[in-house]
Amino acid sequence: MTVAVVQHDVFLDIQDVKHCCGGVDYRFVYDRRNFSSWFTHVDEHAQRERFWSRIAKGDVVMDVGAASGSYTLPALARGAAHVYAVAPEQKGVEDWSSDILLLSLDINGWRGRCSVLPFGLWSDTGWLVVFEHERMPEFHAPNEDPPPDRAMAVTTLDAVDRETLKLERLDWMKIDVEGGEVEVLCGARKTLARLRPRLVVEAHLFKDPHMEAKVAEVVEPLGYKATDRLPHTCVVSHTLYEPVEALA
Repeated sequence: MTVAVVQHDVFLDIQDVKHCCGGVDYRFVYDRRNFSSWFTHVDEHAQRERFWSRIAKGDVVMDVGAASGSYTLPALARGAAHVYAVAPEQKGVEDWSSDILLLSLDINGWRGRCSVLPFGLWSDTGWLVVFEHERMPEFHAPNEDPPPDRAMAVTTLDAVDRETLKLERLDWMKIDVEGGEVEVLCGARKTLARLRPRLVVEAHLFKDPHMEAKVAEVVEPLGYKATDRLPHTCVVSHTLYEPVEALA
């Protein structure tokens, strides 16, 4: 049914990905009107091969900043038992990323192994406006009415875990939120201390050249160590942080 829906929509198409992340295959849906829905699956290939190929069958993964699924789908293809895809909806923005991700999950038969969360993560509960270029995200109080245009609802991972998810296991967590990575980590301290996932953090150095140092200031007191780093461009990097006890 889903494949038929895609094939009868003039704007949607399906592409096969072969031998990704250590040899797995999967398919994804993209929208011809939205270049990023295709490009994100092609971009950062080296990062996925370097870090995501370590995901093992049965792992539980959280993809913070999932968009159309360029990290969620490979994790499932690797055999992750479940992926929590954080894909917030923005007020007043026509963005079909979450719908495209759901279609991609369906054509691979993975809908039951993925929870798509329609809110963002931050260090507090409220509203967040994210910008693509040098400008950092802007946080707004939860009682602001009406919320600002292009805003997304945000909360902390610690609150979501305590009140809703009640996670018993979390093996991997990737964070790519356009400059808000430190804030996400600050709101996840209790969860990181309890579940000890490996972290893959994208640093948007063009937004803040000190981003990597600020991330380290949050995770190192929690017992994490940077074990690998892969520059994506001269202004973006990905770093793997692992619990020190996993390195013994």
